[in-house]
Amino acid sequence: MNKQWTKKYTFITVAIVVAALLIYGITYFSIIKPIQKEARTLEQEAKMYETQYERITNEDDRSLNEESPDAIMKIPNLSSPDNVLNNLESFASSTNTTITYIESITTDRSEELEKDGVASQEYAMDITGGNLADIDNFLEAMLESERLLFIDTIYISKLDESHDLSLTFRAFSTK
Repeated sequence: MNKQWTKKYTFITVAIVVAALLIYGITYFSIIKPIQKEARTLEQEAKMYETQYERITNEDDRSLNEESPDAIMKIPNLSSPDNVLNNLESFASSTNTTITYIESITTDRSEELEKDGVASQEYAMDITGGNLADIDNFLEAMLESERLLFIDTIYISKLDESHDLSLTFRAFSTK
């Protein structure tokens, strides 16, 4: 049986090739491109965290003896939660962030420090900011505070158009 390649077979073959290319193009732009973009974004975030980590580890490490006078000067004689809350509110208003939740927490750590003549009060707090720069400015304001604050945990998340910061920290005072 002798079969000839007809014009009909040529059109069908070309149509199959065009359909395959069209399907490939659609899947490339709807699936592969967004995944590549997300991978690049995650890669940039990883690089950012790596550079921050390297910057922190490569900073000049001051000895504990050099830091002690600064730390002692930042510990007030009286425990004043009102002062802590007022400072946090001023930090929030100056950095375009909003404190959405704050709570005082009692832990075993505070009892350990009280033996050394230093009392601590632990707080849990949630903050909302428009962007990461606002959140970063709030954290910088906490670090530059006139009171010794020790940040225990930090959790940052992004919701729709805002960023949320959840943290626990300790404020110190002498007994």
